Amino acid sequence: MMNTPLRLDNYFFPVVQVVANPEYRSIEEHQEPIFKIAPSVAKNENGLYQVSVEILLLQEEEKSPVPYSIHLVSLGFFAVQPDWPEPEKLLFINGSTILYAAAREFLITISSRGPWGAVTLPMVSFLKMYQDIMAEQNSSGSDDENKEPGKQAEK
Repeated sequence: MMNTPLRLDNYFFPVVQVVANPEYRSIEEHQEPIFKIAPSVAKNENGLYQVSVEILLLQEEEKSPVPYSIHLVSLGFFAVQPDWPEPEKLLFINGSTILYAAAREFLITISSRGPWGAVTLPMVSFLKMYQDIMAEQNSSGSDDENKEPGKQAEK
């Protein structure tokens, strides 16, 4: 079995806000809520990487009502094998995926005790998100090779 180049040291949820919408009615037909998902990657002074995934679901005036307003941030500290060729890519894709899965389970637990039942986060491809960000940076002619792809990511 091959060892992974990525090690999760710790993760937690520094921002947790789930507010039930009193205007929501579960018997009405609603569209699937659109979550805003923003991953980011930064290197700490102690050599660990900090990966965060911010998740938002807010009521928009013209849209179908959502059961809850949600603001959740999952924050993790990762170590990467020193000789790994693209640590930011690995962290953006795999680190974000790990934290997002933890956030999905955490949100199911919290929202299941609310009046409108459990909310399950949709599946997300952080690989696709990374590719889209890199394509956008390349098309804009960005010369900054050290720019971290997660700084502007949002789905």
